[in-house]
Amino acid sequence: MFLILDVTSRTAWPSIIHNKPIPPESGNPVRIPDFRRPTVLQQGTIEQARAEVERLLREFPSRKFALFSCSAMAELQELPWAVTQGGDVVQTVKAPLWTEPSQ
Repeated sequence: MFLILDVTSRTAWPSIIHNKPIPPESGNPVRIPDFRRPTVLQQGTIEQARAEVERLLREFPSRKFALFSCSAMAELQELPWAVTQGGDVVQTVKAPLWTEPSQ
């Protein structure tokens, strides 16, 4: 799974901390503007995702694109926390379940 993001104007994106543009070398996270947020999750291989970036570059030669790859996914799962000697669960806890992304 991949996301492609147009990052051409990233230096003008507002800082999450200061809510105003800051230089990228500051290391502070920035908020992706609504009109730049990815709306498509690319399925398939890295070669297919790179081909899509190359297509976008041919269509918009003055733009700059970043390709993000999903390295892991997580979802909450309920696990037994306290169990009686008879095997009855009396208390549970929610913990993340990490999985590898599927192609």
